[in-house]
Amino acid sequence: RREQLWRRAFGTMIARPEGEAATAEHALRLGADIEATRLLDLGLRQMSAALAADDRTLPTVYGVHLGADSLDLWIAPADRNPPAPWQEYDNGQVWRLTSAALDGMATADFADVLAPYPGLVSIGTNETGRILVDLEAAHGLIALHGPDDVRRAVLAAVAVELATNRWSDHMRITLVGFDEELALVAPDRIRVVRSLAEALPELEGRSEEVRQALEASGADSVLTGRCRGVFGEAWMPHYLIMAEPPAPEEAERLVALARTGQRMAAGYIVAGDTPGATWTWDVAADGRLRAGVLGFDVDAQLVPEPHYRAVVVLFRTAGRTEGVPYGDPDDPPPATPPGGETQPAVDIRLLGPIEIDAPEPLDESRRQICTEVLVYLATHSEGVHPTV
Repeated sequence: RREQLWRRAFGTMIARPEGEAATAEHALRLGADIEATRLLDLGLRQMSAALAADDRTLPTVYGVHLGADSLDLWIAPADRNPPAPWQEYDNGQVWRLTSAALDGMATADFADVLAPYPGLVSIGTNETGRILVDLEAAHGLIALHGPDDVRRAVLAAVAVELATNRWSDHMRITLVGFDEELALVAPDRIRVVRSLAEALPELEGRSEEVRQALEASGADSVLTGRCRGVFGEAWMPHYLIMAEPPAPEEAERLVALARTGQRMAAGYIVAGDTPGATWTWDVAADGRLRAGVLGFDVDAQLVPEPHYRAVVVLFRTAGRTEGVPYGDPDDPPPATPPGGETQPAVDIRLLGPIEIDAPEPLDESRRQICTEVLVYLATHSEGVHPTV
């Protein structure tokens, strides 16, 4: 959307995606949950600001449940004194925030607050909502077992969400064993390398930088640094996602790097059985994921290879520079983009020439007035008085 907006500002409209990319675009639009992501992003930043004001530090959050109208944090150790408007449950093991508690708050109110838990990523859903896990909370390596294709789909989903979510700030993601084109999703965040050996020097150097920042800042942890906003760039995380099992000698070096015993603004998740892994997750052929000692059993969030390739094409299309000029309003409307049953009944486009895709033919003499009525209704989601 940012790329599209930039093109339109200079009087052109980008080329529209076609085929599977168009289907992916519609699926993303239909599946987006703006309110849930706002609750997660704004809620966590508000909590960090409130704790900093009381000279308290952030709790360790190992899991999150994001429901229809509430956000639950599983914390360790338990704390029965959350900042308002959070509430505690289960003797302080759970902190809960309802969406209603954010009324009147805006993202701009916390523009200077660092994202406290940028490593939170969805692992799947259960009957009541979405489950997220903080990769940094492992304080070590996370190993993912399961059939290769399903395992790769889980890791691709982790990579894409980390690269595009709104509840984090700057970060670095190193991918091993993925198609290089996946970096197009977020070139400022993603680096794709061919082997773990190529990635290890940067990962080790970053770990040393964080150690030095902790000493220089006087912060007792990365969470304290983020909460109080000191040495901001020092807490920028670096995550490694590896779609293939590491070689034994590289695995030993990686486990030694990952097993720090404390949060180091880093997370490591690799495919296959890796001796020394702190957490072990298992995903079955049917897409069911069990997160070991964390106790989560969910329908895994998956981005299979055809889907992430479609998303890559979507981003590549958005970056094309030979954008389509704004057309003549008398030009015939374009054919309905593909999407099958995922299509909305009526698709109204307002950016650029007004275009409406609907399932039935329309008398040309009525097109102008019907277009005006539909656009008016679509832009007044609160409803329109019958007299209007």
